[in-house]
Amino acid sequence: MAGGIVVYRVGPFEFHPATRRLFRGQRQIPLSDAQAAILDRVLSSVGQVVPPDALIHAAWGNTAVNDASLRRPSDAFDRRTPKDARAPSI
Repeated sequence: MAGGIVVYRVGPFEFHPATRRLFRGQRQIPLSDAQAAILDRVLSSVGQVVPPDALIHAAWGNTAVNDASLRRPSDAFDRRTPKDARAPSI
């Protein structure tokens, strides 16, 4: 989007990739750098399968980590976001 501000909306969530902030309504949900990078990569690739190595590169660059490293940000994100059976999952 040339010159515009990108904001992703998924169910009750709103992610601002430029500031790496995630909101549910007015409430900000804290994200680690890795969580924000992974979320940005997934949301910017809507309709595409994002392979684990692409997520690892987005979150950790050239640092050597394995696929299990993806579970930590995902699990922490799940613990921080309130569950609503009517809302889609991220």
